[in-house]
Order: sequence, then C-alpha cells, then structure tokens
Amino acid sequence: MRLGRLLLEYILWHYTRGFLDLWRLFANFMWFWYNVFSIPFLLMSLFAPFERMHENLSASADGDDLFTSIVANIILRIVGAILRLSISVIGICFLLITIVLGLGALVVWPLLPVVVSGAFTWGIYTLL
Repeated sequence: MRLGRLLLEYILWHYTRGFLDLWRLFANFMWFWYNVFSIPFLLMSLFAPFERMHENLSASADGDDLFTSIVANIILRIVGAILRLSISVIGICFLLITIVLGLGALVVWPLLPVVVSGAFTWGIYTLL
C-alpha cells in the first residue's frame, strides 16, 4: 500500500509541480544568461570607446594632433563595437541553446516515467 501511495504521489508531483519546477529552472537559466552577458547594455553602448579609452587633445594641438586623435578615437570605437557585438552574439547563442534545450526538456518530461520504468524493467529482465 505504501509503494502504491508513493507511486501515486510521484506521478502527481511529476505531472503538476514537476512541470512548474522545470519551467522555473528554464526561466532562471534564461535570466542568468541574459544578465551575465548584459545584452541590452552592450547593444546600447555599442559604439562607445573600448574600455572608455580615448585620445585627448591639448590646448596647443595642431592639425596633425587633431587628425591623430580623431583616428585613434575612431579605432577605439570600432574595437569597442566589435567586442561588444561579439559578446552579444555569444550571449544570444547561449540564450538560443537554452531555449532549445528547455523546450526539449519540456517535451521529454512527460515521457520520463515511462522510459525510466521501461529501462528498470529491461534491466531486471536481462539480469534474470
């Protein structure tokens, strides 16, 4: 009787609260990757100079210094954009992988009790 009750409680948990726990786990992973890569912040500051580095001009700067400063600032902004875009793309890839694996887990979840019991039965059968 106790085994039957345990089995019933497991099945009730698996198909009710287990789905909710799996969904919360999926949502937590999505939140984690979204915040680890801080994709909105990276995209909002896409053309900011790399590491906030920039070339300053002195008060007595001539034309060559002005040109050097402009070119250096443009290069630092391009480097910053490339790095931020690369990190954003990597973050989006992690989000997409999490979505695919999460949806796969949600699809497989209802079949797990049948698969586990079948594997257990097959293992006992092959032992005997």
